[in-house]
Amino acid sequence: MIPLKYGRHSTQLARQTMSYLVTRSLVTKSKEETVCRKAVNEAEKIVGYPTSFLSLRWLLNDEAANVANHIRKLIGTNHPLLTTARDLIIGDRTPTWGLIVLLISKAGGLGKHFSEMDKDVTAGILHSQRVLAEVTEMIRTSNILHNSVLNINTNDVEEYSDLNFGNTLSLLTGDYLLSNSFKELAGLKNQEVNELVSMCLRDLVEAEFIGPRDNQNRPLPAKPLEESSEIIIPNEFGTAPLKVKEVLGNAKAEWTLRHFLGSGSLLAKSCQAALKLANHPEEFQKLGYLFGRNMALGWQAYFDLECFEEGCKKPFDLISDPLF
Repeated sequence: MIPLKYGRHSTQLARQTMSYLVTRSLVTKSKEETVCRKAVNEAEKIVGYPTSFLSLRWLLNDEAANVANHIRKLIGTNHPLLTTARDLIIGDRTPTWGLIVLLISKAGGLGKHFSEMDKDVTAGILHSQRVLAEVTEMIRTSNILHNSVLNINTNDVEEYSDLNFGNTLSLLTGDYLLSNSFKELAGLKNQEVNELVSMCLRDLVEAEFIGPRDNQNRPLPAKPLEESSEIIIPNEFGTAPLKVKEVLGNAKAEWTLRHFLGSGSLLAKSCQAALKLANHPEEFQKLGYLFGRNMALGWQAYFDLECFEEGCKKPFDLISDPLF
């Protein structure tokens, strides 16, 4: 119990302390963002390519202009596509997957002599690796757009029409990016790389059918097992699908599997494919795969924890790391 004569001063001190803590938290967050942005800028200088604009060619064409025109019609409808489009354009602190693919390409070097026509001499990266980086980013973006589709549950005819229009835009824009990415990929004329990236698409789709879902198709944790032993999600360097038996209900294994299929597979196999394009030996390609897998899961764990920090107003997933 605080004595009455100290009550006013204690309240004032508490407010000052709280104000200090909030200010320190905001300053710390601002510093983190500055450090991250600086690191991304330095990385872009290393690869000699502003990867913030990996999809610039798509953004400046007629199809993108038409999409932007239609998205403006969604203002006021609260469709998730609006938030998704804003986040994709403004960006966040997450480095693009394409940047990471280019960094792996730069770090790995070239496994044999390539002609001057095949590579960017100043950056030491193959033109095919740049194409792969763009493809990786486009597939990731298309998946984000597809995930913004809303399950409509309303009797309001006007609201239904608006939301349905938003869903159509999400699907068609995602499909356009996806088809464009595989068109670019086919131009590389490398069947093994084509297979690896195709397996990423399979994994992204499979992630949508694992475990229970709510009425908006958002993932829910599976019922915990009465007895669970440690299950290691294996590294699949080839094209075989991962086995999901007995994974659901095992907290660590389920979290790893869901997020590996949902994003980690794309980065892992893209890093592996980048080293394959440079004609590196298979063992070296596996190191690229492991780096991409661990990088993706590490970022996911970081963002899962960030949602539970004091003052954070971002929505969190029920399959996030802290909840598991």
